Amino acid sequence: MKKLTIGVVMASLALSFSLVACGGSQETAPQADAPEEAAVEEQAEPEAAPEEKVLDSQAIMDIVLEACPLDLAQIDNIKVSAVKDGLCTVTFDSEAGPFSYTLNAVTGEIVEKVEPEVTAEVQAHDPTEEAINACMDSIEGYSGGAENIHVKFVTVDGVDQIEVELDWNGEHYDMFYDPAAGQVVS
Repeated sequence: MKKLTIGVVMASLALSFSLVACGGSQETAPQADAPEEAAVEEQAEPEAAPEEKVLDSQAIMDIVLEACPLDLAQIDNIKVSAVKDGLCTVTFDSEAGPFSYTLNAVTGEIVEKVEPEVTAEVQAHDPTEEAINACMDSIEGYSGGAENIHVKFVTVDGVDQIEVELDWNGEHYDMFYDPAAGQVVS
């Protein structure tokens, strides 16, 4: 019985020393001559709040584009502000007018938005789709089946155009569409 008691005492001392050595026990007992209030003050210190992670600009844009009634191809002059007081503002222009979305940069919640009235005509107008269709229609004998379609907005000699590249029937096509004129220009 004596050996068992000594073994338990030794095991508890070893456990206490290993906890202290590993930093597992951070509490200290109040000193006998120290006032009780000092011990209470040590326990009352609040823990530092964990740092909240701010959404990156791509996540913010994904939230805005989900809320916006227009497609990405229908907007331009996109600006994403720096995060200030936990908020981030995204603004852009469109055929319908200027848009503005202010988001909580941590939760992604839209806290304020300014949207112009978007008519069905504006919403249906997709310059990318128009450019692709016009370019395909300009290929003699085109009957469908284009592959590797790439679209890029470019400025040629000061004129905004849409470059459409595609492969069809064993050939590569690189064409430019002028959305203002509504036609393929080269």
